[in-house]
Amino acid sequence: MTQKSIFLLILFLLFLINQFFCFDDPLESDFNPCNIDDSTCMPLEDFDQNCTCILLPDQKLYNVSDDVYLFMTGYPIHMSYISQTPIAELFRKKLSIRIPKAHYYDSSEPDRNIYRNLKISEKMALFEVSTDKSAIILQYLIENQFLRTEAITKANNRWCLEGECNAFLYESSTVNKSLGIYSHSADLLQIIEYRSRSIFAVSSVHAEFSVPVVQRLQCEHKCKGFYWNEREMCMKQCKLRLEFDLVSVTSDLKRNFDFFVQSSAIQNFRMKYRKFI
Repeated sequence: MTQKSIFLLILFLLFLINQFFCFDDPLESDFNPCNIDDSTCMPLEDFDQNCTCILLPDQKLYNVSDDVYLFMTGYPIHMSYISQTPIAELFRKKLSIRIPKAHYYDSSEPDRNIYRNLKISEKMALFEVSTDKSAIILQYLIENQFLRTEAITKANNRWCLEGECNAFLYESSTVNKSLGIYSHSADLLQIIEYRSRSIFAVSSVHAEFSVPVVQRLQCEHKCKGFYWNEREMCMKQCKLRLEFDLVSVTSDLKRNFDFFVQSSAIQNFRMKYRKFI
């Protein structure tokens, strides 16, 4: 197999992986900065329709030729229509410094049995646009709740000044106190300007912590070794104990969940885009 054929195969496989395994979806399937700014550059794994520029992690350009195509939604696009832009070193350095390290918000080992039963949504993206379009794109992100924290959605928020943004915010609130459901949101937003270009680094995690769900899962885990009547009795006793000692039993889990949401917004972004930071 020739080098050209290998490159074509890699591009096609990256497209398939992005479509079927989703890479956590760049923000949302209906959000595409290329529809707002046709000069948008995105990493290859996030490449979307109407995009014409690949954002590269270094100076190594893809070796393209006349018979190399990029497949989008099943259709081949000749690589002569696709430009390649290495990320500016200033962007890389500032992102590395500004984006917090995950261990500052680290939690204990997540209880996967509990967390997978809670509502958690995550959106992230990295892309470069023309600076004169950055305000429009930021407003779109806010209006469509890709960024959820109240502090960053205010028109006069102190995190965005003179075309740049430097924010990592976390908020929690009560969705339904009587049912014991709490909302947690973490937003990472970096907009850096350089030579009429702006890079966006966006990561948003929104989750709901449900006390009834957590209690049920705790009791199911505790009583999984019992059967029939013994299991039923165990579940009743467990439920009574948790209701009697609600605050102390759930406070540790809720606190760990707080840190989990915060660290996820950072750690997952750093992991996905590690070549650019």
